[in-house]
Amino acid sequence: MRLQVVRPAGEAVLWEAPLGGEMRFTLDYRHSSDHTPVHDVFQVTDGGEIVLVEESYLWHGAGLAFHPADGIMDSTEGRTRILLCREFPHLPLRVGEVAGQVLTVNGQAKPLLQIAKGRELVWIRVRKKSVEGR
Repeated sequence: MRLQVVRPAGEAVLWEAPLGGEMRFTLDYRHSSDHTPVHDVFQVTDGGEIVLVEESYLWHGAGLAFHPADGIMDSTEGRTRILLCREFPHLPLRVGEVAGQVLTVNGQAKPLLQIAKGRELVWIRVRKKSVEGR
């Protein structure tokens, strides 16, 4: 399976990478108002669904999980970790101009601003094999 960053209009593939056996990827960025680092861990199912399984950050901010109903919380190591199970058929994302969003797949880190323009809407999705132009 391959992880793709896609421009929704026309579904042009802007970047892609093989997922490998672990079937995981991460997204790191700076929180928009607190300016603190956020680390998201995603697992890909055999069917190609993207599942947010963990989010960690230094402290709670707008848009970050903060309630036990959101998932299992752990803050024993100086960071707040939330263990989740949120499924996405694809992950819509607005590329931030100052968030420093970095997608990491199989140890390969790729800043999103190298893939798309700031403020551009992209989808992160999974495909079983690369199909040119899709």
